[in-house]
Amino acid sequence: FTLLQKPVVTYRTKIPKPYMINVTSVDEVGAAIETALSHPPEIMQAIEEHTRQTHPYNDGLSSERVLDATDALVKKGLAHLKPKPRNLIRHMKMRKLLNY
Repeated sequence: FTLLQKPVVTYRTKIPKPYMINVTSVDEVGAAIETALSHPPEIMQAIEEHTRQTHPYNDGLSSERVLDATDALVKKGLAHLKPKPRNLIRHMKMRKLLNY
């Protein structure tokens, strides 16, 4: 929900972040939800910063950028791309998994 600019209430999270409202007992949940619904400025600022770092494009044009990049790749072709390096360990693991 932080990407939607909504406060998040967590219960006993192991690594609390500044954009979360973490509670450690069930009795604190109601008060934490009320706090979240009031949109405290320090939490909202932390959420905004987290959103900027996680998803820098918040303009609603991400799908358009993906389509433009796909069209550019189709026009340019795949010849300019380097081949993937051989990964023999991965191949051996897959052969073992598939009983070859």
